[in-house]
Amino acid sequence: MDRGPSRPGAESRGGTLLKAQHSPADRILAIDPGSAKCGLALLEADGRVVEKAVLELGQLAERVQQTLEGGTKKVVLGGGTGSKSLAAVLKPICQASGATLVMVAESHSTQMARLLYFRENPPQGWRRLLPASFQIPPRPYDDYGAIVIGRRYLEGGKADV
Repeated sequence: MDRGPSRPGAESRGGTLLKAQHSPADRILAIDPGSAKCGLALLEADGRVVEKAVLELGQLAERVQQTLEGGTKKVVLGGGTGSKSLAAVLKPICQASGATLVMVAESHSTQMARLLYFRENPPQGWRRLLPASFQIPPRPYDDYGAIVIGRRYLEGGKADV
């Protein structure tokens, strides 16, 4: 007896559970801008991470263009350090691809990114005894900042650029 999908977003066909297919147009590309590097995260509409990276600023425009050519139609930019100059670079790329550029407030995103990093990468050894808020990740975690910004947008915190 088929009782239907047991998870939201899933459908059942012949007793086999199928995962709902997401279109690249439903994805968002979130960017955590910085002065020398930036975090990048490609998220599904439900907030799941498809891809994340930390890039030098010089690599960003090409990576954004590649992602938009793949069908993504929304770029979300954090409104912090370097966001105005970065928005000026990204706006023509987005317009040429038919994508929308929106800006999201970055308040407390660094602290939230650090906590998210440690949730996904728990400290080992004696470091596990220290609160995550007292620790600094062993690598740049701007990609986690982009995840926080993207999820903030998905939760409704936005302002058009």
